[in-house]
Parts: sequence; structure tokens; C-alpha cells
Amino acid sequence: MWSVYLIATKFRALPSEVVGLTDPFDAFRFNRAVHHFGSSLQAELDSASGKTEKDTEAKRLRILHKWIPEAAGSNARFRDPAKENR
Repeated sequence: MWSVYLIATKFRALPSEVVGLTDPFDAFRFNRAVHHFGSSLQAELDSASGKTEKDTEAKRLRILHKWIPEAAGSNARFRDPAKENR
């Protein structure tokens, strides 16, 4: 959803156009969902500030990982206990 928001914003297109939704009602609901998610995350990222550029970037990365855990990838700060072998 974040990728669709970024692409739609970059190309000034509706999110439903980016993914090819043609049903008007589905497209409307999808556009609303993407806009709500994307603008909320973007606002939180924009509000992050630190003493240095590096500190600000680290805070933004933590926010992104909080909203999108998959974004952590191999750079995760902590191991996921649910993924531990028993």
C-alpha cells in the first residue's frame, strides 16, 4: 500500500489507476484506503526530527518499521520471537 501511495503521488495518478482497478466503487474505496494510510504514515515520517541528519533518518526508519514490519528485512533491530525455531 505504501508503494502504491508513493507511485500515485509521484505520477499524480489515482492509486486505483496504478493497480488497474476498473470498478468505480472498488476504486473509490481503494483510493480512500491508500490515501488514509499513506498520508498518515507520511505525516508521522515528516514529524520525525533529531539533533542530526543521521538521528532524524534513524527515527524515520524506526517509524517505517513500526508501520511496515516487512520493511525491516535483514536490518531488523530485534529478532521476531514468532519466527524462532522451537
